[in-house]
Amino acid sequence: MGAMPHLSRADLEAFRDREVPDLLSPGLALLFVGINPGLWTAATETHFAHPGNRFYPALLRAGIIDRAIDPAAGMLPPID
Repeated sequence: MGAMPHLSRADLEAFRDREVPDLLSPGLALLFVGINPGLWTAATETHFAHPGNRFYPALLRAGIIDRAIDPAAGMLPPID
């Protein structure tokens, strides 16, 4: 799993109001729509990136995904 960057509060504030690109792909079967991405998400351009975010663990427990997702990497496919 990738390492989360060390970001101070001042570092994070520099990303306030930054837009985060949508994550869409062909064959999309499920779409989550959210508003107001957090500063971690904006800083890393990785959706639900904050280390304490429970989004990816919830997807795993619900059986929506079949492997743990590292918040530092987001939904990118694993590198083998």
